[in-house]
Amino acid sequence: MPVRNHRRKPARDLTSLCATLLLPIAGIAHAHVFCATTSAQLQQALTASSDGGMYNGEDNEIDLAAGTYLTGNGAFHYSSTAATGKITVKGGFDASCANPRPNAARAKLDGNSQTPVLAIDNANAAIEVSELTVQNGESTSNGAGLALNGGAGIAVLFTIIRNNHTTRLGGGFAIHAGGLGTTDYVFVETNLVVHNSADQDFGAGFVTSDAANVAVTHDTVYDNTTLGMGDSTGTGGLFLSAEFGYLTNNIFRANTLYGFYLDAADLFVTASWNAYGTSGGKPPASGSIGNTTAAPNFVDAAGDDFHLAANSPLLAYSPSPLGRYLDLQGHSLPTGGKRDVGAYEETIFADAFDGS
Repeated sequence: MPVRNHRRKPARDLTSLCATLLLPIAGIAHAHVFCATTSAQLQQALTASSDGGMYNGEDNEIDLAAGTYLTGNGAFHYSSTAATGKITVKGGFDASCANPRPNAARAKLDGNSQTPVLAIDNANAAIEVSELTVQNGESTSNGAGLALNGGAGIAVLFTIIRNNHTTRLGGGFAIHAGGLGTTDYVFVETNLVVHNSADQDFGAGFVTSDAANVAVTHDTVYDNTTLGMGDSTGTGGLFLSAEFGYLTNNIFRANTLYGFYLDAADLFVTASWNAYGTSGGKPPASGSIGNTTAAPNFVDAAGDDFHLAANSPLLAYSPSPLGRYLDLQGHSLPTGGKRDVGAYEETIFADAFDGS
């Protein structure tokens, strides 16, 4: 099971800080922006931003043109011990790294069922991964799809994480936040996490935090599995270890044993307006409301269509405004009324309110 250091700090208000920390990067000045159109260019940009690279310590953004990026002898990788320098890896662009729009299917990072996909270690600064498909990773370490270790905040946004496998922990992702500042957060928001597996535990993935607060919102986590070997909980879904956090507006369904598992050391983690069958570990904190065991009724889960069908009880179900204001396909979420649960919004009207 992932191990973390337990350092107490005051709980923070994620509702307000979501507006200022780790937002999508449009309109923010960056020291260097790369356009990668090939696997080689992607790794070259990561290397140039890492320790020893000419742009190390700067806020670097790597924009990915539409296409499939196959790993080579190992994962796409970045490592920095500099005191500063956010790293952003972002898809959603066309073939020339122009005309961005939320579209996780445009840029696919692919381990070809041979290697891990993306490994980022940014010891003292932030990490953002957004608008990508991360798929077909194979690993003997934690995190076959994404392995992220950050010192000042981590965001995984608008991303599809699918078909990754590890012999260890965290088939889809392994996220560790070591930041101790009052604005250090982990955001795992508006993602589709499906068909990942881990031999030891946590098929979908895990998030551990030394002190950073965590928000897991508007994710669909489906059909992730584990063999539950060794000292494990046997959780196919998400493992979360945090001092303070929210699980809100998510779907956890058809995962081995538990949809999510909360570390017994968690100080205050609420789980509200989620659809899940079972949870494990520490019960969610008092104040958790609105959870349901109702089946989500996807359009075609067997065909990987995880939109909500017209008869889904999760349409216009949640009054919680937590999370970004776009769904996984870039459709606006209601600014009032009620939202659909999961990564896709189906009930948008012209006035930005849904039919509630």
